[in-house]
Amino acid sequence: MKLKLAKEYGFCWGVEKAVDKVKELLKKKKVAYCLGPLIHNPQINDLLVKRGLRIIKDLRKAKSGVLVIPAHGLPKTIIKKAKEKGLKLIDATCPFVENLQQIVTRLSQQNYQVIIVGEKKHKEVQTLMSFADKAEVIEDISEIKDKKFLFEDLTAKIAIIAQTTQTRKRFAKIIKELLKKEFQEIRIFNTLCRVVQNRQEEAAKLAKRVELMLVIGGKESANTGRLAEICAAKRETYHIEAADEIRRKWLKKKKKIGIITGTSTPKFLVEEVVKRINEIQT
Repeated sequence: MKLKLAKEYGFCWGVEKAVDKVKELLKKKKVAYCLGPLIHNPQINDLLVKRGLRIIKDLRKAKSGVLVIPAHGLPKTIIKKAKEKGLKLIDATCPFVENLQQIVTRLSQQNYQVIIVGEKKHKEVQTLMSFADKAEVIEDISEIKDKKFLFEDLTAKIAIIAQTTQTRKRFAKIIKELLKKEFQEIRIFNTLCRVVQNRQEEAAKLAKRVELMLVIGGKESANTGRLAEICAAKRETYHIEAADEIRRKWLKKKKKIGIITGTSTPKFLVEEVVKRINEIQT
């Protein structure tokens, strides 16, 4: 049996920066809260909780101290309330997401209606909505074709952006459909994360060369889920969070196994998966 690891795996630099920032904060023994998980990886969040980070679901539970803004950002209303409570803010927003927030803010100031290609329930998208005066989220091309978005005012200025972890293919399809609406003005911003795009391309190539793909990362991670989706279209694929999820029957008669991770998956999980596969195979 031969293992093939993707050329790129483990944390991307933006996630690593966020995690390192919180680790340094916790070294100072300060009371620190995070509204929701810092990143979409349960093992890393558990590690930070053990070091003192308090992950909360409701801002009211943060009485005093430091509030960490997670990698996907926080809505402007939440940030305002945190400041009113006297909480000190530590911003661990991914630089790519922060740049996207700035783009949305600028577009709103210029009176553009912002169209976000992304997932309505994803925290990155929900945060982006708070930075826009007028915004709509489109998850799938069918929403346009089924006329859920009527866009009655074709004289409106439209700006199309993407959730950073979307696939280029989906983004392009939705842009093509929106261009048929013949708005007076449409601006398009390629806000897809380059690191995520590289990993998606690597996943597609690797899946063609193996008999089984293991995609490692949090089940809530959008970019990891996208990798699993890409791989599953080409090869038998399993999206796992940890090595103990691997089943012997998956590996039966498999001579080539490919491994790739989401951008919020630490390298030590890859090492544990490799160890588990070797144990099963011996």
